[in-house]
Amino acid sequence: MQLRSFLLSGLLLGGAAQMAQAQAYIVNGVASDVPGQVGAPRSGGQGKGTTMPFEELATISTINFDETARPTGFAESTALRNDYSAQGVTFSGPNDQSGGAVLDQDSNFGVSGYSAPNFLAFNIGAGLNGGGTPAGPETLTFSTPVSSVQISVGQAFSGGVQSATLTAFNVSNVQIATSTVNPTDVLQPLAVSSLGNDIARVVLSFTSSTLVADDLTFSMNDTPLPVELQGFVGSVRNSAVELTWTTASEQINAGFVLFRDGQVIASPQTTPGLVGHGTTAQAQRYGFTDTRVRVGETHLYQLRSVDVGGSTHDYAQRVTVEVRAGAAAPAGFALSSASPNPFNPTTQLQLTLPEASTVRATLFNLLGQPVRTVVAGLRPAGTAPLTVDAAGLSSGIYMVRVTAQGTTQAFSQTERVVLMR
Repeated sequence: MQLRSFLLSGLLLGGAAQMAQAQAYIVNGVASDVPGQVGAPRSGGQGKGTTMPFEELATISTINFDETARPTGFAESTALRNDYSAQGVTFSGPNDQSGGAVLDQDSNFGVSGYSAPNFLAFNIGAGLNGGGTPAGPETLTFSTPVSSVQISVGQAFSGGVQSATLTAFNVSNVQIATSTVNPTDVLQPLAVSSLGNDIARVVLSFTSSTLVADDLTFSMNDTPLPVELQGFVGSVRNSAVELTWTTASEQINAGFVLFRDGQVIASPQTTPGLVGHGTTAQAQRYGFTDTRVRVGETHLYQLRSVDVGGSTHDYAQRVTVEVRAGAAAPAGFALSSASPNPFNPTTQLQLTLPEASTVRATLFNLLGQPVRTVVAGLRPAGTAPLTVDAAGLSSGIYMVRVTAQGTTQAFSQTERVVLMR
């Protein structure tokens, strides 16, 4: 199939084009004719003011937690629950009394890049009014399934490299998308999307002791994209950025254009590996190594698909990568034991990947029946947690089976866990 020749147009290769405008916008539950802004400054806030990257959407809803005054301390707050149910989303934490709380910015978490005056905050060492802990993971459940979800996250107080992951599930509780970033003291977007309006809930999990989240945006899509992007991840190896993405299906896909910080760095014209597979129902894997980066820099990567008719489609998944000196992928696969174990209702295992891999983790009962999908999607090289949430299951012994498939290597391991209520 001759797909390269018609990708020479300067329209496709000349830089980041304007995104198609959505038909309607809702900001904090109020209809608007302009899009909600991620990090839009208010009352002297420190936001960056970048708009959502979603295309061809019927409705974009933004919640920035700023509509009412909030306390500055956890001791005067309770876990966020139904404050935004009228806007179509409810929140829940690891138990009835725990979870993130909305605080005023004067609580001094040492971060920037949020919309003032409030944000959603977590601190596993603090206590909430009436009991409970402002800890994760945090679950956001949508009254009507959506196609895309984005929230900005950051943290300043935890040592070492930390991670924050947003995982999307459909109404059958099957994972359909996941995205991971390494939070810094400047909030950065964390986004997931689906081909249709399939996202019933998302889970925000993190490894740091504190986290700040703000500018939640979710959307409903009237026009499905022709390429179903399953995952998009990046990691650092030998001072270069390795990017990997997978698709679940493709329709008349000519290929992908890759952006770094809003500028085109690769396309099917320059990189044969970015040429699409036309129309296929089979999963496909793509990759690109960005060697034109320097240690100490942080870059934002985005993808655009191009169909055979020349139409372009931009995706919500974005990858932020910090280029660190001496960063190298692990030598091999590894999976830690679950901790805590016994547990109630969540526990974590640490999964180490030597390369970007398609990971599936499933919780089985002792009859060998799958009872919950823990993870199903693309993950970058490195070490990150797998969170097992057994809410709604009865006490007993369960098995967590983890498989990972990279480009050249595969891995499988099973761990025993005990749910004790």
